[in-house]
Amino acid sequence: MLADTMSTVQESKGACALQTKMKKDGTAQFVTCSSQEIMCHDPATMTDTCHPKSTGCPVTCPAGEHVCHMPPSCDGCDGYNWCSSYTCSCPVYCGMDEVMCHDSTTMTDSCHPASTGCPITCPPGDHVCHMPPPCDGCEAHSYCSPSACPVYCGVDEVTCHVTCHDASTMTDSCHPASTGCPVMCHDSTTMTDSCHPKSTGKPDHIRGSNKYKSSCNQSVLLTFAAILLTLELDFVLLDAGSLSAMVLSILVSLITVRAMLADTMSTVQESKGACALQTKMKKDGTAQFVTCSSQEIMCHDPATMTDTCHPKSTGCPVTCPAGEHVCHMPPSCDGCDGYNWCSSYTCPVYCAMDEVMCHDSTTMTDTCSCPVYCGMDEVMCHDSTTMTDSCHPASTGCPITCPPGDHVCHMPPPCDGCEAHSYCSPSACPVYCGVDEVTCHVMCHDSTTMTDSCHPASTGCPITCPPGDQVCHMPPSCDGCQGHSYCSPGSCPVYCGIDEVMCHDSTTMTDSCHPKSTGCPVTCPPGDNVCHVPPPCDTCDGYSYCSPSSCPVHCGMDEVMCHDSTTMTDSCHPASTGCPVTCPPGDHVCHSPATCQGCHGYSWCSPTPCAI
Repeated sequence: MLADTMSTVQESKGACALQTKMKKDGTAQFVTCSSQEIMCHDPATMTDTCHPKSTGCPVTCPAGEHVCHMPPSCDGCDGYNWCSSYTCSCPVYCGMDEVMCHDSTTMTDSCHPASTGCPITCPPGDHVCHMPPPCDGCEAHSYCSPSACPVYCGVDEVTCHVTCHDASTMTDSCHPASTGCPVMCHDSTTMTDSCHPKSTGKPDHIRGSNKYKSSCNQSVLLTFAAILLTLELDFVLLDAGSLSAMVLSILVSLITVRAMLADTMSTVQESKGACALQTKMKKDGTAQFVTCSSQEIMCHDPATMTDTCHPKSTGCPVTCPAGEHVCHMPPSCDGCDGYNWCSSYTCPVYCAMDEVMCHDSTTMTDTCSCPVYCGMDEVMCHDSTTMTDSCHPASTGCPITCPPGDHVCHMPPPCDGCEAHSYCSPSACPVYCGVDEVTCHVMCHDSTTMTDSCHPASTGCPITCPPGDQVCHMPPSCDGCQGHSYCSPGSCPVYCGIDEVMCHDSTTMTDSCHPKSTGCPVTCPPGDNVCHVPPPCDTCDGYSYCSPSSCPVHCGMDEVMCHDSTTMTDSCHPASTGCPVTCPPGDHVCHSPATCQGCHGYSWCSPTPCAI
């Protein structure tokens, strides 16, 4: 009853594990292929065998024909082989991690790694510029430029600009995105600059922005100094002649120690871990109490031996020798201090935490304001003539102006979310196709048609077959895959789309395509019922079968089967709501929605109000 191509049975969490076919003599032939293999049927021997998906099913071609191979176009896709009666060799098909490149000199196509892109040969004096792939699965690109190439960083890198004092180092460089750009630190002791990774920050001997500022754990020292001050004051009020020589010696020693401590008296801060009261002693013995707010920093002037408060955002002022620059670094975080220092070099640019540093490659200068911000589907473009920035659609990329005689070449976005790119070329531009197109090259029969063109990926490249041959078409085998056409001296087999299933009619001995959601149609004997099972998963097939008794209830993948004990019947309900319930009078019907994708909601009865 069931024919030669009985539908595949799949019973392993939505992935094919067991594949079964029936022989025409009625005996069962069980062939099991792994998830990395494809089952191939030999009509001559009426047997099935497993072959790697990457190679596809083997074919045997008549004398004079070519065995052509198309590699898999995506992960999980199958390779494909066919016979071609073309008078020239098989077309070139590249793997999913390769890109097809056309050589206009030899009029040949070849495959190169997508990570490097197609090779190019530039005119004398031009630079070969390389753009790495902008995303996973994208292609790299090289082009010719009469000027120096800009720096292009990889998808897992960030572009960094080093703003050191030597103009020769005003260059861009690539660093891992995980560590970010290095930072430049100034050491006021050695008056030198050095760069350190952001992940480690400034060294300990540079990190402190105020060398007079210390922790709040100096209360013992302050107490001791206060005692010394008290003793000193008492000593002034007493008659020295009335003191014994021993007491006088002790007091003189204490006063000497106090004098050594006074000039560098530590700051005391006692407000939940942040300094609020800052106190210092003067050399003349009088106490100078200076209190700075939480938004201020205490600064010490060694010339006047006085302390003053200044905003944290500006930091302590400095007076530099003649010929030196006063450099300022703004606070790097909320609650951090600004910092000023003297430098014999030109001061670098430091931006505040709410600013971004912008580099002008024309003037080789940095600024802390980028007024132009573009949307997520736009790209920022800089005009070196007007020194302005503007936003343009990412689908078109930045406009360019080429020298007289040059061609403006355009590359459409290579993927969803990627940017288009235009460049100048002294030679004719190659053909670049969109993300949903395929590049087709006509290389046979007519030398005048040796050109590239773009066609929808769903249909693939058009072909012209010899007289008497059939044009056979294979639709895409997956989302993002390409369709394919070829010539066949015999009739074309049936190829079904990614959302269809192939069905065989044993009466007419023909194959036809039907939606996966319904599966293959069946014709049942008189009195039998046609029962249908919907697809159990997104990539699964529905199927129908004959039953002499009534059909059971089969629910879809987004439904749940519910049993009614009163009517003794089953029914299907949305999985998101679950099975309905009938509660006793006075009870509340409570509902808990589905908590995850694939989970079921459910309802229950409660004598108390339902929790919200």
